[in-house]
Amino acid sequence: MSPEAEKGEYAFDPGAAIIHHEEPGSFSMTPLWVIVRCRNEVWLYDFLRARYGGLHTAFPGIQKVADEMGVSRRTVEATLARLQAAGAVEVVNRYREDGGQTSNEYRTYFTPPEERGASRN
Repeated sequence: MSPEAEKGEYAFDPGAAIIHHEEPGSFSMTPLWVIVRCRNEVWLYDFLRARYGGLHTAFPGIQKVADEMGVSRRTVEATLARLQAAGAVEVVNRYREDGGQTSNEYRTYFTPPEERGASRN
C-alpha cells in the first residue's frame, strides 16, 4: 500500500479498477475506461461526481467549478469538451421558463459509450 493510501488520501485498487478519493463529505468512483481514455481530465469527472449530485447529474456553473478547483474558466470548458468527446460526460443545455439559459446539466457515465449504445465523437 502506498503512503498516500495509508493516510487515506488516495487509494487505487487495481482489482476493482476504481480510484477512490476521500475527503469529508465526498466520494467518487472512477471506472477504468474513464481513467484510460481521459487520464488528464479525471479530476473534473471525479469532481462533478463527488461534489455535485454524485452518481449521474450535476448542475454547477462553469465559473463556480473553476473557482472551487482554482483553475480558469477556459480550463474547465476545455476539460469538459474532452470528457464529452470521450463519452464520459454529456452536457445538456438547460433553460428557465422565461427562455434564458441557466447552468448546464452534466451527466457523468460509469458505463462506456459503446456499452450503452452511445457514440463517441
